[in-house]
Amino acid sequence: MVGDGRHDVIDTGPPRRRLSRVVVVVLGVVLGVSVVALLAEGGSPAPPPPSPPPPSATVAPGPTFSRIDARPNVLHPKTRKVGEATRAMDVTFPDGSRARLTYPADLRLEELGVRPFTGVMDTTPSLYAMYAPRSGEAELAVGGKRLRRLADGVDLWQRGDDYVTAFTFGRWLMAIDDPYGHDIVFEARMALAENIDGEVDEDGFLILSAAKPLRLIGPGEVYAGKPLGPQLWFGHAAGPLVVVAPTPSCDETFPVPAIVAENQKHATACKGDFLVAAAGPGGFAERATRRIEVRGLD
Repeated sequence: MVGDGRHDVIDTGPPRRRLSRVVVVVLGVVLGVSVVALLAEGGSPAPPPPSPPPPSATVAPGPTFSRIDARPNVLHPKTRKVGEATRAMDVTFPDGSRARLTYPADLRLEELGVRPFTGVMDTTPSLYAMYAPRSGEAELAVGGKRLRRLADGVDLWQRGDDYVTAFTFGRWLMAIDDPYGHDIVFEARMALAENIDGEVDEDGFLILSAAKPLRLIGPGEVYAGKPLGPQLWFGHAAGPLVVVAPTPSCDETFPVPAIVAENQKHATACKGDFLVAAAGPGGFAERATRRIEVRGLD
């Protein structure tokens, strides 16, 4: 796809690179050196050597674009016992804030696995949802393919008619889908690729940061009726699922996170300045929102 001034250039020309992190891929084909013909006295030049095979026959696809990382893209946090039937878990949100969750042991939150989510905004202003695909690259590869490197640790994927910008931060893969119905323009995509950074803390949680012209959506911020601030997702959309989000001045009118609202059997509750939302079969949602307690650690 070639840019028309408004849409992205997918596979034309080299990718732009961070000045401090240049990745150079060199594909060379050695064709050989001609041998000087030897002339015999009164004879003719020696015949030329056979022609080398065409370059396309000797160049294999780079391993960067053919290898898929199939590791699950979730963290199973450490917990400790608080009495016989209660567990405590310390968590870190993508904005770096921390909290302690206490919950009945039979909810088994640590077994569900947790992954981060946050919203990102640029100066146009455009909004993007940045999430961790539960199956990592394997999830993007279902009906999709990696197209090109945009920056160090950032790749462009195509899934059907849609495009995904994928970021690797240590053990984590984070993804930003193109907004439904249109592609991200090239300049906006490169701003995402070059200005979002992340580091993994000692417990395995991902902490994200953004440089201008981007910013991460703050706790409790709502756009188009959807909370887009930092969140932690336990489980998966089909349930059981628990979402915990820092939410200053949380009350019963606060909207339900989109991934929870997709499930008809959901419930929410405010735990001080945190929202707990849950979905799942049976009475899981009501029990989780009633029994999980959250306390900030910062």
